[in-house]
Amino acid sequence: MTQLDRTGLILSGACLVHCAVLPLSVLVLPSLGGVLFDHSSLLHWVLLGLAIPVSGYALVRGYREHRERSGLLVGMLGLILMGLGVSHLLAEDLEIPLTLSGAAIVAAAHLMNIRLLSKRPH
Repeated sequence: MTQLDRTGLILSGACLVHCAVLPLSVLVLPSLGGVLFDHSSLLHWVLLGLAIPVSGYALVRGYREHRERSGLLVGMLGLILMGLGVSHLLAEDLEIPLTLSGAAIVAAAHLMNIRLLSKRPH
């Protein structure tokens, strides 16, 4: 597993945990809702800002080595969904579902990349 794919998986996991835990914490601790949501969008932009170069570079580099487009295309789809969610271009209510879906898809792309890299002849 390449270090960049590991980093991409960690970033995707961080986004998934953040997006899944935040709504649950607001239900349990309503008084924190305003504080958590005020910083939520900034954190999503930061995670997206990290995910695009790290995942993009890892997936492009993997493609150059194994020549299989699937991981690269799946990763691009995930990053686009994350971008749509964070930017609220479709709807603000879709931020969490789009970023969760996008992060899961990016994580899957990194796993595909790892699998494809491990199958290549050394």
